[in-house]
Amino acid sequence: MRKWVFIAVAILALVGAVLFSLLWGSADNNTPEKAFVKMSEVAASIPTYEQQARQVDMIVQTRIKFSDSYSQLQEAAKSNPYAAFQLYQDTSRCANINVRREVLENHAAMNGDPATISNILNQLLEDENLCTSITDAQLALKNDWVIKAARMGHVEAQLIFFGAVTESFDTPEKIVENAEKISEYKAEALQHLRSAAMTGNDTALYNLAMAYQEGTLAKHNAVVAYGYMLALGSKGTTQSAAYYLNLWAQDMSLEQIRAAENFSQQFRR
Repeated sequence: MRKWVFIAVAILALVGAVLFSLLWGSADNNTPEKAFVKMSEVAASIPTYEQQARQVDMIVQTRIKFSDSYSQLQEAAKSNPYAAFQLYQDTSRCANINVRREVLENHAAMNGDPATISNILNQLLEDENLCTSITDAQLALKNDWVIKAARMGHVEAQLIFFGAVTESFDTPEKIVENAEKISEYKAEALQHLRSAAMTGNDTALYNLAMAYQEGTLAKHNAVVAYGYMLALGSKGTTQSAAYYLNLWAQDMSLEQIRAAENFSQQFRR
């Protein structure tokens, strides 16, 4: 037993020495101030979300076909969540092109406004041009891209995650056949919503409140549901929060409401 403890301590000491040398270098040439500069330089080299979004905009702004940007987006998606989400949007748009065409054509038929009709025709033409070169293999990766984007912290991908990855389970038979996979997706969707909620996202706070109140993605928990809705209500960005808070409070004890208030503090900034 002592032998293993000694080995563990030796390994920790070695790891500590390596980290120390990486951050500080030699004791003669470095100071805490220089170490801080090194860490600041590393942080500055990490692209911001704005820079990542701008990179994607530059890739797609001149394209005509999906294939014009696919390889660049695929490469960028290795470290850029916006690129992964753009690939999801592209493949989703092309996968549903027939449904989208039908909806737009019906809208054009019901709306006699020339400007609206012209806009719809332009959208249909853009769809045809974008999707003309997409392959079945690329379409099959649609869910992979939204999963990747969500796991990399893309908030919009996190918000739509569950609906996107379960879109194909559109019959009772498919739901039964994929019950285990759906359960896994529920757990992951909950994690993504929590992550988005920590950024103060209104939709994430609302969806989490309803998920815990209705017992959809998670088991019913009145305190947690009320806490998320309190956090949303404190922002003053939606009127529906007050309605639900008043409604749910009728079935809660004072102790539960206080617990919910404490829970909500982590989301108030």
